[in-house]
Amino acid sequence: MKTFSEKLIADANKYLQIQLKSNFLVGIAEGTLEEKRFNYWLKVDYPYLINFLRVISIGKAKAEDEDDYSAMMHHAYGVEEEMLDHQKHANNNDLSLKDISNPNAMGPLKYSYTRHQLSTAYSGDIGDLQASMLCCMWSYQHLAREIKNKYNKQNNPYTKWIAYHSDEKHLEGFELACNLIDRKAEKYGIFAQERMKNIFFISVYHETALWEEYYNMTTWDDLY
Repeated sequence: MKTFSEKLIADANKYLQIQLKSNFLVGIAEGTLEEKRFNYWLKVDYPYLINFLRVISIGKAKAEDEDDYSAMMHHAYGVEEEMLDHQKHANNNDLSLKDISNPNAMGPLKYSYTRHQLSTAYSGDIGDLQASMLCCMWSYQHLAREIKNKYNKQNNPYTKWIAYHSDEKHLEGFELACNLIDRKAEKYGIFAQERMKNIFFISVYHETALWEEYYNMTTWDDLY
């Protein structure tokens, strides 16, 4: 019998297949993505990671037991490591830390995603908070593994990006997240499960649509 988190992931898998067909990820896989589009991703994703750390900090305060707190600590270390990886890519593309640290660089959808996670962190419990983060922790590593196994292009300028996100070291954080969600699902029952499911899928919808925002380098001005 599947756990609650396994059901969530199974139901969301069709959205990952949509993401794999996005122009941005096809460009990553084939090594044809223009540098300006990758740089846009760096500039909007780095502030997102800063926001992610804020969400995790709230999670530490809302932890109900040692396992919750340990999961949040592990997530924080993982995000800090990912920020260093972003900095390496930025440096390779002649971008400074300041260039990728501007929160106003985020497009409308990316900004909406951060608001979803922050508002959930403030208003919900630790299970809700983790549910808002789960898609990001699952999708990137899964997508990168799919790309690595399907394409494995020689001389791909995005080989390091693919290698980093497909690394199995990320599995531990994902498993801790699933464990936390499953414990809260069992502890608080059907209403908590429905709430976490809705929160999780709002994140899934954001993650799915965001790849085109990255590719199109969407700004707020593009809305008018």
